[in-house]
Amino acid sequence: MTASIDMLEEAREELIEAVSYYRESSITNALTFEKVINAAIDRIIENPERYPIRKGYRRCVLVKYPYTVFYRILERGPQIVAVAHHKRRNMYWLPRTD
Repeated sequence: MTASIDMLEEAREELIEAVSYYRESSITNALTFEKVINAAIDRIIENPERYPIRKGYRRCVLVKYPYTVFYRILERGPQIVAVAHHKRRNMYWLPRTD
């Protein structure tokens, strides 16, 4: 990440878990995943309103990887609430944001 962003602890744990998963198969794959997610986060920081809204949250779907970054825009800036794998239960992370 080239800039910092507010990220819920659960989202941070999901990100760490995803990187670890890819690292088990290939360090190159893990580094590529990190590059893709960092680029997505940078785009969110640069233009938080860029991505579509779904149930009050914006979603940035990653290219080449089965993950979506869900975030909301707060007064202080964007906050990532989930780094969700596409095979997980839909909207499982909503209770985090209450």
